[in-house]
Amino acid sequence: ARNTHLALTYARNARDLARENNDERFASEAALLIVEGYRRGDKWMPAEDWIGIARTELEGLPYPYLDAILQRNLATFYSRRHDPSRGERLFQQTEEAFRSMNASYQVAVTVFEHAESLMRRGEYPLAHKRFVEAGEQFRAIGAGLDVERADKEAANAAERMAPWEMAP
Repeated sequence: ARNTHLALTYARNARDLARENNDERFASEAALLIVEGYRRGDKWMPAEDWIGIARTELEGLPYPYLDAILQRNLATFYSRRHDPSRGERLFQQTEEAFRSMNASYQVAVTVFEHAESLMRRGEYPLAHKRFVEAGEQFRAIGAGLDVERADKEAANAAERMAPWEMAP
């Protein structure tokens, strides 16, 4: 918790500096870091406030990579708090956007976060499948720590699955 608080403080300070220097891209990146920090800390209200700020700042700017990160955060919000079917569509669109940019790591992160969202909704078989997929993608790019995390979460999803949902 202390590390998250410290990271949010640094992100806010970085955003303030970027805005003072009229660096729109860096200010938007810092706003997205703040969104992710609050969301990861399960502080959904401030995260939603910051996502609105990030969305406004990115509007009209030519940064498709940052737009895709914003879209992944929106997918998480919709999937968890508002409209799960819209969240699913946004996760798929975000995956496609990162694939079109050849951003393999971000594709894998998107698959992983989609799986986390499915776990929260109790959709364990689908979550298991997505965690396994994320692990394979992380493995392909050599992201060892992320492979371990995806494998651990896949095992956790498998433990929660009913016996008839298990693959033979």
